[in-house]
Order: sequence, then structure tokens, then C-alpha cells
Amino acid sequence: MIFKIKVFLMTTKPTVTLHIGTEKTGTTTIQEFLFLNKSILLRQNVFIPAFLGPRNHRWAVFLAEGDDRVDSFTKSRGLSEDKEKRLSIKSFKREELFQKTIDFSNKHWVISSEFFQSRLTTELEIRELKKILLEAFSSVNIVIYVREPIRTAIATWSTMIKAGGTIRALWEPGRFEKNNCDHKAILSRWLNVFDKHQITVRLFDRNSFENDDLLNDFCKYARITMSPDFAIPAPSNQSLSFKAILILSEINKSIPNFIGPRKNYIRGDIVKYIENCLKAYPGYIPTKDEVEQYAEYYSDSTDWIKEQFFPMNTPLWTPSLTRDCDDHRFEPHISHTERDLALLVANIWNDKSKELLKFNRRAKRVQNVSL
Repeated sequence: MIFKIKVFLMTTKPTVTLHIGTEKTGTTTIQEFLFLNKSILLRQNVFIPAFLGPRNHRWAVFLAEGDDRVDSFTKSRGLSEDKEKRLSIKSFKREELFQKTIDFSNKHWVISSEFFQSRLTTELEIRELKKILLEAFSSVNIVIYVREPIRTAIATWSTMIKAGGTIRALWEPGRFEKNNCDHKAILSRWLNVFDKHQITVRLFDRNSFENDDLLNDFCKYARITMSPDFAIPAPSNQSLSFKAILILSEINKSIPNFIGPRKNYIRGDIVKYIENCLKAYPGYIPTKDEVEQYAEYYSDSTDWIKEQFFPMNTPLWTPSLTRDCDDHRFEPHISHTERDLALLVANIWNDKSKELLKFNRRAKRVQNVSL
């Protein structure tokens, strides 16, 4: 270990771009792009660290977050309650990071995870991240995208429904989306640790993107040269149509995402099924009142972002599309026919999934006997 550290100190350190989100700003598309093109990027001297996660580099966040953090990531790996295992894996991953920076010291690294923003919620955690980065890299630049709060809220609503939620109406501002929408609070934490010149803030707004394209925009600020050889991923993790929100919210009552602490595997890919069946319907369009409520609630944050990073932008966001008062397509009500349809789908899905589980168990038993 001492020998490795000495070798590391004698080696030229690589540089890194840290993409920290925010959530609901195309991070899945960016991460898929990096994953698909990691070989081409390596020829550009850009290294994508798959050992930190094949697409989302969640392990990099894990290195800096507090040891009391409990979420699906730590639960699924048995790290929430076993503190010794947690510390051991954290030590292993940290040493692995330092070794890889020796192996790829002549590359520019790109590390991407929206969980940098959503999980590192204290200044202490961000300082721990900075300490790790300065030990491993010669320079750090951070890229973060921020999005209009009401659009973030609608995207968050869709994600909640995909995860088993049952909310059928857009909530008042500040209830669920604040951690991703209070950009002043988010950036203030990071600016208390990193210098302002290290942080590039971009608007998640097509009219603000380089060449009107998110990936072109990201590459410019991540020190990547766009190439016609790049594979361009299909849009991913898109918001549900409003009809899909209604139907899936009803199905979620019969087939919840979790049964107690355990994941309900009966759900399978029902989200994708409903999403595809109802994708022809429009996404949620807010009322003028809803848009104004969100704008007012986050006005201080929006004004601060504009003053600090976009003084020439008037207004900061492209005006949101609103619906007419007499447009009843987006009322949070489900008809008797739709409720019956959702229940029918849930029952059929439940029965088929149970049959499949029984079949797989029988097949496994037969395989074990034959062995």
C-alpha cells in the first residue's frame, strides 16, 4: 500500500470533469452516451471509469457520502447496517480509484452521476469529495444542469409514478421537488467548497443548448470533441404521458413496487408496457396558475441563478406551455372504464407473473436435480 501511494505521488495526475446532475436534466441520456462511446472516447484520451458504475458512476458518490446514508443503493448491497463491510468496501473503492488514476494518468476523466447533487446534501460530504478528487486529479471542473422548477416537478412526478406512486395531481411547490429545484441552495453548497471558476452551470433548455442539442452541449463543457463516429442513444427515462400517469397510478395500488421491505418482482416491466401503450397521449400541461405558483415559490433562487451565472438571459427560462382553463384532458380523475381497465391489466399481469415465477422455480429445481 505504501509503495502504491509513493508511485501515485510520483505520477502525473489526470484531469477530470465531474457531471453532478441535477436530477431530471437528461443525465440518463448523457450517461448512456458515455457508455456507448467509451472506446471512441479513449482514442480521444477521454477515460470513462466503468469501475465506478457501468453507466451511472454511483460508487464515486459513495466514497464521499456519510456512513449513515441509507437508500436503495446501500440497501441492495447490504451496506446499510453492516458498518464494517461499508468501511471496507469504501477503502477498497478508494484505493481502486487511485490505482486507476495511475494507470490512466494521461487521460481526461469524465465522471457522471446525478447523485452527487441529490445525495451529497451537506457541505461536509462535498468537502470529503473535494479531498478525494484533489488526491487523485490535478484539476477538477464541474458541470451541472439546472431546469425550470415546474418542468422538474412534472418530471419528478412521472418518476414517482414509475416507482410505484399513486399521486394523480401535480402538488403545490416545495413538497417533493425542492431538493432538485432550489438551485440557489444546491449551488451555494458547492460554491462554499469549490471555486466559482471550477463550476459550469448550464440551463436544461433546448434554446440554450449548443447547436440546440444536449449531447453537443455536454461534450463542449466536458472537454469532449464531437465526432460523427459517436453512437447517439435514443431518448431515455422520458416522462410518462398524463394518461399513463393515471392508469399506472391505479395499477400501482394492486401491484405495489415494494411488499414490506422487499422489492415486488411481480411488477416486472409493467412500467415500460404501460408507457409504450399510452405514449401517443400528451404529457401533462400545467395551468397558468400552476406555472405562476412555481415561479413565485422559486423566484429568489431563479433571480440568484440569473445574477450569478446568466446576467444576460431575460427571462431565464423559455416560457412554459400552459393549457386553457376549459381543457379538461388533464383533470386528476380516472373514469370507471379506466379504473376497470387498470384493474383488469393488474389482475392479468399478476397471474402471468406468478405463473412465470413458478415455471422458473420448477426449471431451477429440475436443473439442480440433473446436476
